[in-house]
Amino acid sequence: MDDAMICSLFSFNQNLFKREFKKLSVYRNNQFEMMKDLNGYYFQFCNNILVLELNDDDNDEENEEFRILKLIDNYETQLILNASELQMLPFITCGVLILCNDDATTFIDMMTSKVVSLPTREAFKLEQIHEILELSNSGLQLKKEILIEIFGEEFPNQIKQCYDSYIQDQINNFPIYSQNCNQLLPFSVLYQYFSDLDLERKDKISQNLTSLTNKIRSQEETLSNKLETASQLLNQAVSQLELLSSVEVCQ
Repeated sequence: MDDAMICSLFSFNQNLFKREFKKLSVYRNNQFEMMKDLNGYYFQFCNNILVLELNDDDNDEENEEFRILKLIDNYETQLILNASELQMLPFITCGVLILCNDDATTFIDMMTSKVVSLPTREAFKLEQIHEILELSNSGLQLKKEILIEIFGEEFPNQIKQCYDSYIQDQINNFPIYSQNCNQLLPFSVLYQYFSDLDLERKDKISQNLTSLTNKIRSQEETLSNKLETASQLLNQAVSQLELLSSVEVCQ
């Protein structure tokens, strides 16, 4: 990809950053100030930013190595992982960065920088990963049972707490959120709203089905009563015919 096309903006610890070409800049005094050279791809979850830093050797793309760095509070970087043989683009879900090749899949907890590697399964590959993803109140993430398998029982709750804290911090520190919170609902609130809406729809459907069932039963009972009355009338008619027949025989 042409360097001229690589430009991105992101917020971190209440500051605005720009990554352009290989330069990382922070917005201060109404302008962007150059911070450092950092060539790579940025992945963010709340106030946790990991950088997949590529090597600078443009002539050795086949054996390209990379490092995973974490952007820390003083805008320096902390080494998380040295790696090579990246055969697929990294994939990020809520709180987890996933790196995959034919042999192993590496999962990085973006909050604590914990690294876990597992033998690659078909489900971990980019073409199949949608099958183990689900929508949570903090965004798209790996299914709960997968998260627990990789990082332990408490990890799904840690993701939720991190996200909720981040959203609350945005509301408290940025006027646009606090002034327009009714219009700019956090994703978690929207998710809950639509979840509740789904429940309401399910309840309404259930009520409609119950009402329809009761109507059918009522109609069945009415029809049954009518059939019973018709049967009684028919029996009476048969009895009358039998009586008339017996009278004719006697005469």
